[in-house]
Amino acid sequence: MTATATPTTTDETAAALDVARDLAAAGVPIFLARRAVDGSGKWDPKGGHNGCGYWLPAGWEMTKPDPAVLDRWTPGMAVCALMGQAVDGLDFDPRNGGRATFEALRAAGMLPTVYGRQTTPSGGIHGLIAPLGERSKDGLRPGLDYKGGAGDKGRGILFLAPTERASKADGKVRPYRWTMVPDLTRLAAEGADDDSGAAITEMVRASRKVPTTTTTTTKANARPLSPARKAGLLRSAVEPELERLRECRRLATPDGKGYTGPPWDATTFAVACTLIEHENAGLLDPGEADRLILAEAPRDAGFTDEDVHEKLKSAHAKVGDKARDYGPDHDEGMFDAEPASPAKAGTSKTSAGERPELNTSNAAVTLSYLRANLGTGPTAGIFRRLRELVYTPRVGEDGYVPAKGEDDDGPAQVHRLDTMDLTARLNGTYSCYRVVDEKKKPMLFPQVAAQQAVKAPDLLAGVRPLRGVTHSPIVRADGTVLDEPGYDDASGFLYLPPDTLTVPKVPAVPSEADRQKARGLVEDMLADFPFVSADHRASYIGFLLTPLLRLLVPPPYKLCVLNAPQPGSGKGLLAKILGILHGSTTRATLPAGEAEMDKSIMATLDTTTAPVVVFDNVESVVRSPTLAALLTVNVYSSRRLGNSENISRPNDRLWTVTGNNVRTGGDISRRAVFVTIDPGMPHPERRVGFKINNLLAWVEEHRGDLLWALLTLTRAWVVAGRPMGPLRTTDDFSTWKRSVEGVVRHAGFEGRFDSDEAAPEDAGLDSDSAEEFYEAIYRAMGSKPWRAGQVYAEIAQVEGNVLDKIPMDVVPEEVAVLMSKGMASRAFGQWIAKREGRWAGQYSIRRAGRDAHSKVVLWRVVVAGEEVE
Repeated sequence: MTATATPTTTDETAAALDVARDLAAAGVPIFLARRAVDGSGKWDPKGGHNGCGYWLPAGWEMTKPDPAVLDRWTPGMAVCALMGQAVDGLDFDPRNGGRATFEALRAAGMLPTVYGRQTTPSGGIHGLIAPLGERSKDGLRPGLDYKGGAGDKGRGILFLAPTERASKADGKVRPYRWTMVPDLTRLAAEGADDDSGAAITEMVRASRKVPTTTTTTTKANARPLSPARKAGLLRSAVEPELERLRECRRLATPDGKGYTGPPWDATTFAVACTLIEHENAGLLDPGEADRLILAEAPRDAGFTDEDVHEKLKSAHAKVGDKARDYGPDHDEGMFDAEPASPAKAGTSKTSAGERPELNTSNAAVTLSYLRANLGTGPTAGIFRRLRELVYTPRVGEDGYVPAKGEDDDGPAQVHRLDTMDLTARLNGTYSCYRVVDEKKKPMLFPQVAAQQAVKAPDLLAGVRPLRGVTHSPIVRADGTVLDEPGYDDASGFLYLPPDTLTVPKVPAVPSEADRQKARGLVEDMLADFPFVSADHRASYIGFLLTPLLRLLVPPPYKLCVLNAPQPGSGKGLLAKILGILHGSTTRATLPAGEAEMDKSIMATLDTTTAPVVVFDNVESVVRSPTLAALLTVNVYSSRRLGNSENISRPNDRLWTVTGNNVRTGGDISRRAVFVTIDPGMPHPERRVGFKINNLLAWVEEHRGDLLWALLTLTRAWVVAGRPMGPLRTTDDFSTWKRSVEGVVRHAGFEGRFDSDEAAPEDAGLDSDSAEEFYEAIYRAMGSKPWRAGQVYAEIAQVEGNVLDKIPMDVVPEEVAVLMSKGMASRAFGQWIAKREGRWAGQYSIRRAGRDAHSKVVLWRVVVAGEEVE
């Protein structure tokens, strides 16, 4: 995040103070400091304690945790956190080489888990880590200060937001700002067992010449870096570099005449520079880089030790000249496993001059680099979905391809990366080169290395598994809220909110006032919709909640049917509200035919990310075996479009249709929830006098508050013990229905979710016409067995049929349509067979053996209450 001017809104300041209160409640000692003033009474930003601009209170080293201290804060005070108890801090200052130090530590896998992060007025970064039990150490590495504390000794301080200080870069006064609000729940759960700071511990001890084997510590988990972990770090960071030198030796001949590999001197120089950087970062012991180069340099090709020493000398001089200065606007990427800005996930828009350089002279070494680094840094937008690599461009970013016609793929897409895709992306991300005569020559990324990476994504240590993408905060399986943009390790979800979205912090334990405020916001949004009953309104609120519950209450979910008797009633607004709040993928209409339906479903699950899928303006009966089957599974399998490959994708979407007088048929009738609105007037589009004018603009403006409301109501339900709704069915949807109804009831909304009274009318087999059809067959044939052809003859009124006992007006629409297309008696028999044993009202058709002569299947109609043979 870029440091900006002093915040002018009291909301931002209040939020920062709340964070400080939460830290104090979690055991972090917090104290306040007053500004240093000059002779005229004005603030002196360079005065006070050690020139920090503030006077620290006497006895600050002995501060105890007390959230009430924040109640005494007034504008102009500094908020100071004492390290060494609940948390420690890392302070990276990019002005003094902190960026290079950070990059080296990250490449070596030596960065600890960060539970909170803020930007400083000078463009630096403060990261909160689990306490190491070590005394503070400034200048641990260039641009890196460690702030800790051993008991009551050697305790360091971090200034916290909303403190203001003068930037050391340009002198402008800026506030500290949180870019990652501390995750205290995770810290409490993991902090005691978090040994990710072992490398930092070893560096601190080494700086004081304390043996790394010492066991004297105030923190049980502050243990030295294990030999296995250090060996792993060396393999990932150093071995690929040494392999480049060994390759030179393998290709060289004793006299050097047959050598055709990369130039030995240029390779030695490049590898030496890298190893010296690792040495500066603490991965290698002092002098270790020179020792390794001297041991591995390819002198077999006729080059002398003097030649090698000359290259080492040049490398030391080069690395010494590489120190870079960063201004206050360069904090992006520090402590991030994913890009600092979610808008940059999955793509790199840097110009060629800004791209990081990558030596790709040797394909084997380049592959080693990919296995260690792909999925981190500039390629952090690349993930692993099952056994394939993917990346996620957002609307307006490179790689996002808009859907055709009226369709809309939503906020982001998922693109599978084959060898050519990955190669093109790496060529656009890195400035690839090879070294010739100590000069860098541009080259393309080697396809063979990309191919190996694509074929074995499980070997790519830095590529994280992607379980899903969300564009609004969601509730994790443990009931906590995933609200930090970027990749969430706990769930495997990638949170990509729009840059304009700000969701207020959801209280861990919502009060009754929080719950009432949240319910009021939802009621205000829905006040002007003429739901036909409280049950229909409750069902819509349940669908508003469902996309937030994907981790807490896994699918399957029923079909959401947004219904109205005529155009202009507002059903489209209901669909758009779902899309604004959660993100939606829109399809202009239902696909025609089962093959097209299957393609549409798989394409949606494979390439889009929005949790809401809308089929808009359905004009016919919603009847599809493929869609019906989709609604009962949490994983959908089919063939990828344009490929014979069979693939499976999680089905965690809320499938939605809108239409006028929508009807459902077949199995979908039992797998749909209707939300019906009826203005009860002609030309409803002419209505005026709404409580909220321009509702969609209002929802856009208040999206963060509305999501806060839904999350707060869910969190309140979790804290209350997750009281479930009544058990009305035992089908695949039972847990979801009972959970959603539990949230709706606990929130205080009227009505029932998915009530029997709001159930849809079936337009197919289970409708009244099907019952009449079965009844007519029973009247015509009685309880005796019959062949399908006999009944077909009665319906079709073929020559010789004089009974006319089954009139066309009782025939189900599906049968009538088939008959109009010339359906034969055999096809009618197949139609009956698919519905064997299913009840329509009081009647059901059952098998009654086979005809003794023709062996044709016999059927009979069973009436409820009769004994079924």
